[in-house]
Amino acid sequence: MTDDIKVSVIIPTKNRKKILRKSLQALNNQSYDHNKFEIIIIDDGSSEDNKTMIEKINLKPEVNYIYQENTGPAQARNRGIKLAKGEYVVFIDDDIIVNRNFLKNHMKNHKSNDNVIVHGPVIYTNDLENPRNTEKKMRDFSNAYFATGNASIKKDHLKKVGLFDSRFNEYGWEDLELGTRLKKLNLKPVQEKEARGYHLKHEFSPQDIPNIKNRERQRGRMAVLYHEINSSFAVKASTLYWKPFMVILEILTIGKWPQKKAVNKLITYLHEKNIYSLRNFFLYFVKLDSYLLGLKEGYKNN
Repeated sequence: MTDDIKVSVIIPTKNRKKILRKSLQALNNQSYDHNKFEIIIIDDGSSEDNKTMIEKINLKPEVNYIYQENTGPAQARNRGIKLAKGEYVVFIDDDIIVNRNFLKNHMKNHKSNDNVIVHGPVIYTNDLENPRNTEKKMRDFSNAYFATGNASIKKDHLKKVGLFDSRFNEYGWEDLELGTRLKKLNLKPVQEKEARGYHLKHEFSPQDIPNIKNRERQRGRMAVLYHEINSSFAVKASTLYWKPFMVILEILTIGKWPQKKAVNKLITYLHEKNIYSLRNFFLYFVKLDSYLLGLKEGYKNN
């Protein structure tokens, strides 16, 4: 029954059908009362048939699947929030597989204090079939005040600050920007180590380089928007969108050397020879140069 729903789990997705199925199956196996939570899936322009896949799972909780043309993660999450029937909202990414007591452990932190943001750890795994068998890695918890990979918050707090800024229509920064507004409400960040989410970490392939470059360019463009909204030094430092930082980036990538075909060939060679530390060194500069290009594009567009 709608009146019984206390928690709304919001998942934006795009073309991740295989891992999304695993994520939903894990939510279907929650120890938390299935009548007290709903799953809202915002399909942000997938070319895959997620609707049929979701119907075949026979989810026990109430499920709301919405397909829309691609608008980006901010608008997708906003649509989920507006549809949410629960008093509390849980955000996870579409490639996160949660443990059985995930919702139970999130919600126990809201029982005594509504003025909290609860973050669970995101643990990387390369084993899609048995993610819980993976070794725990460092950097499980996000250092951000608010990050949507594994977080819960009272819905009213999101409404008070105006939800996500819908201008973030590409990858990056939208949750951190929202976090700067949530911080003004003096909410307490809480880390709940037992609300675990397992994130599928793909093994790198040289074929991934074009996608990596594109994502970093998007992140750079959205960094300019973040700075336009909030030009504090903390934002300058995190986005590197400040003239002294950009001069350093220009020096490190002088002549656009990371974009040369020879660098791609070198990364491929190092990957094939299992020389991963050196491969990662050059890949870092490829990302850095793509991010700088995104910053410049963002500046020009704004």
